Amino acid sequence: MKEPENTQDDDLDQLIASEATLRRGKGQISREQRLEDAQLQRDIIRAMHEKNERKFSAMLRKAGVKDGDDRWVNAWKVYRAFWGQL
Repeated sequence: MKEPENTQDDDLDQLIASEATLRRGKGQISREQRLEDAQLQRDIIRAMHEKNERKFSAMLRKAGVKDGDDRWVNAWKVYRAFWGQL
């Protein structure tokens, strides 16, 4: 007679492995981080619609984009293209 598999132990092992992966900075993003990222995206879009350059710059900095790097330059290209200022 075959013993039933203990799926609860398998689920626990997967949870422990995923938590260990998160602690190492790899793997899935936490729910809180996803919510923060989504809010930041909404704030950036709102700043673009309000045509508020100061707020747009602040949101880029909050997202970890540093002044002068390639992502900064590209973000401003998008902003200016949005308003037809290229």
